[in-house]
This record gives sequence, structure tokens and C-alpha cells, in this order.
Amino acid sequence: MRSRPNHSELAQRQRLSTRFYNAFLAPQQELRDLRNRETVFNILLLGTIIVVFLVIALLSISYFVLHNSYVADRLLLSVGVLVYIALIYWLGHVKKIYRLAAFLLTGTYAALATICTWAWGINVPFAMLLFALEIVIAGILLGPKSAL
Repeated sequence: MRSRPNHSELAQRQRLSTRFYNAFLAPQQELRDLRNRETVFNILLLGTIIVVFLVIALLSISYFVLHNSYVADRLLLSVGVLVYIALIYWLGHVKKIYRLAAFLLTGTYAALATICTWAWGINVPFAMLLFALEIVIAGILLGPKSAL
């Protein structure tokens, strides 16, 4: 049977989750509307970082463990995408240039949707969903005028 965690373990977990929240998700804007936009931006950025890390991990396993040499280009491209996403994080959190970081993140999803449409055609449901997601992201992060 699992024993119940004691008070110090719970306090340590709470401190760790508070540090994580303050580092990645806590908004820093003063106005309420901008705080809400920044919260959504932070969640999208964190989700994007997690997905890119998973892609890099799977490609690394394929390249280094399974010795599939054809994934080397994809692995390098994924590392480049991670550097680009880190740049967006740096702009948004360190330099506090939220609007530019939001434009870059929105542009990333727009470019991904455009590349999917160009590679697989307009009838692919995934590409249409990405375009719809990009419009919603632009409307939330950049305001209603930018969604158009």
C-alpha cells in the first residue's frame, strides 16, 4: 500500500509547482486583458515546446538506437525548430516583447498550415484544422483585428 505523503513532501511539491508556474505560465502584463492573452500564449508556447521535445526524442531514438540514417535531416530540422521556439520564449519572457513573440508563434502555426496544404493538398482535413487553429490563435493572442 502507498503511504500518504508527509507535510514536507507536499510542501516541496508545492514549491516546485509554484516555481514551474512562475517560470513558464505566470503572466507579467499589468492589464487584465493582456494578462489573459499572455496566459494563453504561455500555455501554447509550453505545449509547442513539449511537442518539439517529443519529436526530437523520437527522432533521436530512430537515429541513434535504430540506426535509421534517413532521419538525420529531420532531426536537425527539429533542433532548429526548438531553437526558434526558444527564441520566441526569450522574446516573450526575458525581453518582455510579448507582441512580437505572439506574432512569431502565430506565424509558426500559419507556416505549418501552409506547408501542410502545399505538400498534401487543400482537401486534407489536418491542414484545414491548422488554418482554423491559426485564426483562433491570432484572434486570442493578437486581438480580433489580427484574426482577419
